[in-house]
Amino acid sequence: MGLTCIYCGWYGTSQSFEVDHIVPLSRGGSSTIPNLRWICSGCNRKKGKMSHEEYLAWRLINFYTANYGPKAR
Repeated sequence: MGLTCIYCGWYGTSQSFEVDHIVPLSRGGSSTIPNLRWICSGCNRKKGKMSHEEYLAWRLINFYTANYGPKAR
């Protein structure tokens, strides 16, 4: 089964994806289904403790250093 990362558009197998908290646990988010989604491991590393909105903004500002695929640059 293939998955697509909502941030970078990378398509791959589930082994290259991780569960992401839309609102990070460290910022009061929960581990319930509405707060979870699959993203590639590279984007998950780059996103870190950023919220969904913060990471989207960061990707726009840092276009050339943003992640594209499972290996974070």
